[in-house]
Amino acid sequence: MKKSVTWLSLSFIFLIVFTTLSCNNSVEDMLEEYNGQFTWTYVNLVDKKEDDETVLSPGDDGFDANDMLREIYAVQYDSTLNLAGPPKNVYSYTWTVYDPKKDYQEVAVNLMSESVNSRTFTIYIPDSGLEADHTYKLTLRIITQGGIFYKDSCSLVIYPHYTYD
Repeated sequence: MKKSVTWLSLSFIFLIVFTTLSCNNSVEDMLEEYNGQFTWTYVNLVDKKEDDETVLSPGDDGFDANDMLREIYAVQYDSTLNLAGPPKNVYSYTWTVYDPKKDYQEVAVNLMSESVNSRTFTIYIPDSGLEADHTYKLTLRIITQGGIFYKDSCSLVIYPHYTYD
């Protein structure tokens, strides 16, 4: 019995030493080889580069108030929504969320941005007070430095985070 245990342990040690010595890849090499199977890509969710030079503002040729927002924004519940109004020639901004299921009553939203009167509208959906599986109406109202009023609205769809087990 002692001989068989000794023989078995020697065989096991030999197997470990043989596998270790026959493998000339380091852990880093194996990780690189595995990760090399995947292609890194970056997704741009914007149709075009939207910086202050390319976004039309009131007074620019081609500005249309109906193009300040897209028709619909679909946002996963555990995500952040970050929107911005026109960058130039604007005196004031007002962002308002309405609930169509409650006769378009205004919804109080907890913002990450400075206020509903800033150029940006940034909300982290879980902390915002908005519900998943719900569609809201988001309105942006601006007043230009010349006192002209513009308004645009869109649908804001909050969908739940789906997990597949």
